Amino acid sequence: MEQIQNISNLEYVQIKQPDFQKIQVVRIQEIDEFIKLIRLFQPKVIFVVPHDRQKIKSQEFCILENGFAFVTSSFEYFRLEDYYEASESGFTNAKEYYQAIAQEFSDVTQYRTSSKLGYRSFEEFENSGQMGFRGCLVSFREFFKDSDFPLTSTDFTLEAQAYRFAIENGFKSYEELYQAVENGFIDGVEYKEATANGFTLHDDYKSAKDLGIVNRDIYDEYCKLDNVRSNNFLGSIQEALLFQMLDTMEHEDEISVSGLWNVLKNAEADLLVEEITSWYTSSFKDQDEFERFLVSNSISGRLGTSFPNKEIFQRIVLKSVSTATIAIDASNVAYGSGSTEGNEGPKVSNLEVVLHALKGKGFKDLKIFADASLKHNIDNPDQFAVLKNEYNIMEMPAGTDADVFIIKYVIENQCYVISNDRFNDWKEKDSWVRENIDRFRIRFMIIDDLSYFYDEI
Repeated sequence: MEQIQNISNLEYVQIKQPDFQKIQVVRIQEIDEFIKLIRLFQPKVIFVVPHDRQKIKSQEFCILENGFAFVTSSFEYFRLEDYYEASESGFTNAKEYYQAIAQEFSDVTQYRTSSKLGYRSFEEFENSGQMGFRGCLVSFREFFKDSDFPLTSTDFTLEAQAYRFAIENGFKSYEELYQAVENGFIDGVEYKEATANGFTLHDDYKSAKDLGIVNRDIYDEYCKLDNVRSNNFLGSIQEALLFQMLDTMEHEDEISVSGLWNVLKNAEADLLVEEITSWYTSSFKDQDEFERFLVSNSISGRLGTSFPNKEIFQRIVLKSVSTATIAIDASNVAYGSGSTEGNEGPKVSNLEVVLHALKGKGFKDLKIFADASLKHNIDNPDQFAVLKNEYNIMEMPAGTDADVFIIKYVIENQCYVISNDRFNDWKEKDSWVRENIDRFRIRFMIIDDLSYFYDEI
């Protein structure tokens, strides 16, 4: 303390280049030796002499005593006290010392560590340590080494660069920064907004934001619905939502078409469709369009039917075709549609040939549906009456098309139906019939009192 006091109260006076020709100059090589002279002579003034007028910083310290000028290089220190403090603190030169002071460092080790890491101030160095950046560079650069991230390891050659990147982009710690970039984020505000809304990966967050979705749960539901849409070749997310609703119904569950519309609208409300509509593509806007959609679109046909009552939708889960029972379109068979003999009116023999052939194939449960008019138009009514009793042929009520009962039976039992009728009228009226009836329909041909089936049963 006494040593520093001896040089701390000196006055420093700048002078122009002096004329030392009249004064004997003693040049002191070491600044420490010059300080010893200060303590010896105890001058009150130190003259600061520019060594060269063009190089003002290369100045010298000078004291005048007993007709001598004692001169030493300042070694770029402004004051002797600075030199003393620098030496005591371990600084090796003035430039290092003054940079440390400017950056508010007092510890040379901290300053050197800070400089090596690229920090510009003690505050930066201190804050970065508190934020967990000390020693982060190896792991941070390693992350970018094999990643597809838009930043690379060459963007961060110094620890301070990673720290400043974090500060400039709104991150509060190295851990937060690392987690963010690991998941594709480079903006702290964006990262916090994403995580607050349940997102982990930047790609998901960006995709959701582009769609106008801010909530992860809604985005997950969108992705699921979009997969349903894509996998089932559907036209909109609304169709996918309807498909998903129908697909979860149990086999033979029923719901009114108006009730189904209400369930759909409630599901849309749960998805905040009223608030966020850009991602929710639709195919129908009101109940009338919805009802027409059920009839015309393949969705309902793949999952169920409104046949024959258009007011009710019934879930139908397609299974393997049942061989426990088989339906026969008696009128179509009796007319021998497809026979090489031509159409000569309904014949009992045509029915007998087909029914006997089915029995020969092992079918025991034959469900035979006949129009009420068949018994009046058939070639042998008496033989038809015998056949009716033998096979329990079911006559439909007068004025009722047997097709309604045939199709309903096929839907309920998912069994084959023997008929050459393409059911085109019904395909226009019901999407299930349009999508599925040909899967169950077995065509036939009668030649020389023998029946041939186009498909193996």
